[in-house]
This record gives sequence, structure tokens and C-alpha cells, in this order.
Amino acid sequence: MEAGYRFTGFNEFLPESTGQIILRHDVDLALEEALRIARLEAKLGVTSVYQILLTAEIYNPMSAAGQAVIKELRKLGHRIGLHVDPVVYNGGRIDRNFFTMLEQMFETAHRTLGPLDSYSIHRPAARGKAEDLQPEHLPFRTPPYAYSDKYFKNILYRSDSRREWRQGCVCRQITEMAGQSIQLVTHPIWWTTEPQSREQVLQVFLEQRKVMADSYLAANLSFYKTNM
Repeated sequence: MEAGYRFTGFNEFLPESTGQIILRHDVDLALEEALRIARLEAKLGVTSVYQILLTAEIYNPMSAAGQAVIKELRKLGHRIGLHVDPVVYNGGRIDRNFFTMLEQMFETAHRTLGPLDSYSIHRPAARGKAEDLQPEHLPFRTPPYAYSDKYFKNILYRSDSRREWRQGCVCRQITEMAGQSIQLVTHPIWWTTEPQSREQVLQVFLEQRKVMADSYLAANLSFYKTNM
């Protein structure tokens, strides 16, 4: 904001304008980490887009806890998008069955997450940008696609994937860009209040998941005696 930028979503992005930041958070591992960042952003007057997986193995946006997070994200003024892992559907093989399953996922996402600002691909470096997932190639209507040219090629794109800014210091780049619009992608799990290595961050995450699993077992199995 001090550099003259304004935060926007994909739906509100104006390709002909400068000075826009689409701040996108890919929620790969933990909804509670997304909420921690969202609350901090709200205090700073920042709005962003949270891209959420429906098919995550490690969190569930349809659970009561997940729905509470979604509700608070929206209450804080943030936007919600859908993070798509193509491999989950039909092994990623693009055919009629794939498109049918993908359309059903979007319908479920609308019911579960509410109105969608946009969608993106999980692990694009490994999956590819998936040209077949561009809106113009799909047999049903979708919200904006984060890897469409106007959001990806026609503006600056930077991501902290694997907790690495591979093109150098993004803060310095923003101050030197003279108002060029940018899509800035982060993963909430990596942003901690204390300095930690990637391995330490994941170790803390695993310990927290162990506590959550223990609490769940104790609440649902009368014979289970917690040791924690």
C-alpha cells in the first residue's frame, strides 16, 4: 500500500490498469494457518484470495471447523477461490469423465465455499499449467482462472513455492516496478512469527496434527485414553 498499490481479487482485476496486487494464498496444508494470516491482513487493511482444496488429504473444508474458517475468512473481507488438484480426478487423464467430475467439483465448491472468486491448479510445477483447464476449454462456466494470460503472463507473477522466492527479493521488486500489477502467491504454512527452517515448520505442523488426532479419538471413542 505504501508503494501505491491496491489489493484486488481476480474478478475485480482490471487488465488495463496498473498498481494492482492480487494477493493469493494457496491453502495446501492447514486452514487454521490460513485464518491466522487472514486475521493479520484484516488488521492491516489488506484483502486477499484464499484458494482452498476440496480434496486435501489433511484438512476438510466441509467439517464444522472448516466451515467456521470459511465463514470467518469472508467476514474478514477476504475472497475464496478453488484450488484444483487434477490428479484426484480420473488420475488427471483429460477426457469426458474428467470434465464431468470437474464440473461436479465446482458445483460442490459453490455449495461448500460459497461464491468463488477464482480457481487455480495445485502444484503447477509438477502438474503443468494444464491448458485443458483454461475456462475457454471447459464445457461449463467457471470463475476466473489464475493462470490465464492476463493474470500470469501479462503482469508480474511471483510465488513462494517451497518457501523460495526463486526470482529474488520480491519486496525490492515491488518497490522497483513503477506500478506494474502483480499476482503474488504465498502458502500460509511457511509464514511464522519466529525464524524457523522449512523442516522445523513441518515438524511443528506434524506435532499439531498429532494433538488434533488425539483429541478427535478421545471425543469419539469412549475406550480411548489420551496420553497427551
